[in-house]
Amino acid sequence: MLSKHRPKVCIYAFSRKAEVCNRMNALWGVHPVHKKEWESAEAMLKTAEKELLPKGLLRAGDVLGLVAGTQLTSGATNFMRLHTVGEDDQASTKRRQKK
Repeated sequence: MLSKHRPKVCIYAFSRKAEVCNRMNALWGVHPVHKKEWESAEAMLKTAEKELLPKGLLRAGDVLGLVAGTQLTSGATNFMRLHTVGEDDQASTKRRQKK
């Protein structure tokens, strides 16, 4: 649970279940956002960018952390990805290949 470490940055938690958003209201520093379903982790990232960029909560170049769980392990986190806002997958792949 990220919120127990009380990070200096805000945590925007996207969930497709209203009950989960209601529970997240009780967590320190967590701002739940209820959204419909996503087909993939990439779709989750795009949704987060579309929601947070216009509100000024993210800027191009910021790092967005995506933490999720799959349906196979309900209630558990088994996926994490760091994404630079405004960068597409091809640019990040090229950067990794240069290293």
